[in-house]
Amino acid sequence: MPFLVIDAIEEKLLAQLRELPLKEQQLVLEFANSLVGQASSGKPASRSKYGVLKDEGIDVSFEDIQEIRREMWANFPRESAGDID
Repeated sequence: MPFLVIDAIEEKLLAQLRELPLKEQQLVLEFANSLVGQASSGKPASRSKYGVLKDEGIDVSFEDIQEIRREMWANFPRESAGDID
């Protein structure tokens, strides 16, 4: 990329960044760091999904998951290989 284009992108990015509150600026920094990590390692950075819904007020228990599994599998066809025509 020509330097003129890079400079324009940097200026736009910094102008937008300065408009954001500190918390969002931190998020942008974390995102940029993850992009740098991906570029240097050649593979995408994986983030654990554990606790991703904790702030959403969603509480799913082990029993809830078991109940849903039973409901899902209750009407699943249970044909053996010998029953197929």
